[in-house]
Amino acid sequence: MSNNNPLTEIGAIVLAGLLVIAAGLLMWAGKISFTDLTLMITFALALFGGNLALKAPSPAQQAQLQTLTSQVLGVLPAVVAQAQQPAAPVQPPVGQVPLSELKLQPGQTIQAPIPPSPIDPNTSMAAFNTAQMPAVTPPVQMQP
Repeated sequence: MSNNNPLTEIGAIVLAGLLVIAAGLLMWAGKISFTDLTLMITFALALFGGNLALKAPSPAQQAQLQTLTSQVLGVLPAVVAQAQQPAAPVQPPVGQVPLSELKLQPGQTIQAPIPPSPIDPNTSMAAFNTAQMPAVTPPVQMQP
């Protein structure tokens, strides 16, 4: 049973609005507490939500939604598979050779280059130690 009467819908909205306004005015005047205010606002939201619940989809509309959902889910794997295909072959970064081009014999190994260290060997390691910071004391002033 659907609720298509506009007077019922407008009446529920107006009644919920008046309930919220009355709750705010009574709270401002000090006649009710904050707990009573939240209860009145909850009743207004329940009145408005109950009106919306009466407009829930009918069994025929639910069947239409189910067929639409199954059609979308049937197309979705093809879309995902198409999105996962790489657009171009992956090239190794500049300066690197793919392993397939090295033509290594079984048991043969190669040494990878060692990247340079970011630490300058000429710098004292005390400069990198932050555990002990030197204490700065203010100068002592002489009194006349």
